[in-house]
Amino acid sequence: MSLFGLIMAGGKGTRMKSKTNKLLHKILGKEVIKFPVDAMQKAGVEKIILITGPHNEKILKTVLKNSVEYILQKTPLGTADAVKSAIPALEGFSGELLITVGDNPYLGFETIKEFYDFHLKNGYDVSIVTTDFDNPPPYGRIVRDENGKFIKLVEEIVATKEELEIKEVSSSIFLFNWQKILPKLYEIKNDNPKGEYFLPDAINFLSKAGGKVGLFKVKEQEITKGLNNRVELIEAIAYFNKKNMDRVIEKGVTIVSPENTFMEFDVEIGDDSIIYPFNYIRSGTKIKEGSVVEPFQFR
Repeated sequence: MSLFGLIMAGGKGTRMKSKTNKLLHKILGKEVIKFPVDAMQKAGVEKIILITGPHNEKILKTVLKNSVEYILQKTPLGTADAVKSAIPALEGFSGELLITVGDNPYLGFETIKEFYDFHLKNGYDVSIVTTDFDNPPPYGRIVRDENGKFIKLVEEIVATKEELEIKEVSSSIFLFNWQKILPKLYEIKNDNPKGEYFLPDAINFLSKAGGKVGLFKVKEQEITKGLNNRVELIEAIAYFNKKNMDRVIEKGVTIVSPENTFMEFDVEIGDDSIIYPFNYIRSGTKIKEGSVVEPFQFR
């Protein structure tokens, strides 16, 4: 079974309030867009397609180079239109297509593998990563029947008052059997307040036609989150900084003050080392075993 990946990266990210495209902002030295690309590569995705916009196509190419195939979505007409723009690149493809967004750094390769196994073992035509929020963000809601079976996925902008009370949301991480979902993309209309073509409509059409939809619910809410503003970017920096430090602490390194220490990716620290506060340790740094790093040594 073939697994291809599609990353929707054509948004302008205006809420970041920056001249730099939000996908090129860095989390501990690593551009946001590299997170989903790296996760797909480590999970064994055979081909990765990146949907770009006219505003960021060239700059994304300078960062990712030949690691992905680029498709330009000339006009942002919605998520379904983004997927349709990749149809020529998927000609003759009959496997499973993993879809996610370019601004989600939290989707790791382990989750991709678990999600893919879930999808295949149960023979689903479509699978959706979901999670529960006490106060849901503006994501699509998962509507189930009394037995917990999928009924539909409804975008928040068109949800009823009752549907907005639903705690389970879609993550915008999907697995499609490409040949099953492809014809449904052409059935989507843009008769909604945004005038866009919503990808969830294709899922709902397939479900009504007898397609099998799986719901892969995760406890880790972070997996479903994208980065839309500076607050969310800073939250991601704190999240991955802790993970980076936990990795070396578990191997026998003392971080005296984790809240006052920052560590980028791909740092090597030998066992029995002690790292004092107020250090920013950049990617590629190697600290030998038994070292004592005084304050302000790395900046």
